[in-house]
Amino acid sequence: MTTELSTWHKKALTKWSNHAIAIGRDTGSVNKPVVEKAWTELYRRVGQRQPKFIYCRSPYEAEMKIDREKTDLWGALYSESPNPIRYLGYYIFKTGGSSDRGRRGASSVSMASSGSSASGFVSVLPYRFIDKLDDKINRNSLDWKNKNATREPFRIIADSLGTMCDNIMRSLSEIEVKAKHFHACFYCQDDIAWIAYYLYFSRYGLMKDKDFEWFELWYQLAKSCGWCYTFENVVLVCEKPLSLSLNGKGQLHKDGAPALAYSDGHAVYALNNVGVPKDIAVTPAEELDPQLIMSPLNIDIQREIINKIGADILLKKLNAKPIDKWTDPNTGKYYELLRLKANDMDRKYLYYEHASIPGYYYAMPVPRDCYKALHARGWILYLINESELKKVSRKREKEIIKRLPKNLS
Repeated sequence: MTTELSTWHKKALTKWSNHAIAIGRDTGSVNKPVVEKAWTELYRRVGQRQPKFIYCRSPYEAEMKIDREKTDLWGALYSESPNPIRYLGYYIFKTGGSSDRGRRGASSVSMASSGSSASGFVSVLPYRFIDKLDDKINRNSLDWKNKNATREPFRIIADSLGTMCDNIMRSLSEIEVKAKHFHACFYCQDDIAWIAYYLYFSRYGLMKDKDFEWFELWYQLAKSCGWCYTFENVVLVCEKPLSLSLNGKGQLHKDGAPALAYSDGHAVYALNNVGVPKDIAVTPAEELDPQLIMSPLNIDIQREIINKIGADILLKKLNAKPIDKWTDPNTGKYYELLRLKANDMDRKYLYYEHASIPGYYYAMPVPRDCYKALHARGWILYLINESELKKVSRKREKEIIKRLPKNLS
């Protein structure tokens, strides 16, 4: 292949990556025969008997079932021994997946760490296995520029589905479950990005290798179910979401209702890919309390409150008083230092537009000793210490301006 992707390659890549994102966003039913066949084969490959299957309506129900009903008959969790998926990782690590003989006794082997939700599937396989497969891909006339161009659409999908996983985990951590068992969880549907990336090379005839057989099994699971929790003798299989709402950018979003919901009623609330508390998502903008932005919220949640209510409306309702205005000479961005007084609270905020998303605004809390917007901006960027804010000389201001980023940030 040449350094530029061929027309055929681009079309094939677009078709396959679109297929992958459709799997990741699917809200269809669990295909039980396919799920049980794939898991049974994976357990067989690592020398284990066929597990029992328990079907759950959501990860919440699975977590609750594990907490309340787990018995010794289920066997050990992923992080304990013996577990078939631990065997699986050990087996691939030792053999490269080139034969299907099972292997036992993996508990003493150090495995790769679980990593973030966006890479749950890849993290199960030791990195040497992934590196080995990458080496084979590189040797099949794919230089790094070509490889990166091929990987990019799947990376974008992985980021999107990874954020979705993060929001699901956040929703679980906020209730009594407290998300105890993610180490036993395989994301299946939400791992389709990297499964599809590696399968692209075999499905489109770019290379042949026995190692791809492992990805074919995971592909069947990704198509057929939601998250799965694996034990020595039992696999808990979760349904896919019952509903899923996205904004125009393909981000998890629903104003006024859950952005993602399961059939048992468990729901995830999100605005523009940011997980938010239920009351912020479902309450109409005109009924939201503007003083929410003065509470200790995550800055992204604060931003979504500002944009839901409307920056101008919110500041007017809060009776914000402008103290200082300043335009960054490097970027042309406008900043306004505001003072908000409500009841016993007296705080200052730097109000400014998001660097890369026009129309989105922040109201960043700054120390009370800030008297100029420039000083507040410098403090946010760690260009000046809080102890210096009471008295900032002209010379010090020039130093701050000189050190300001040349690009938007």
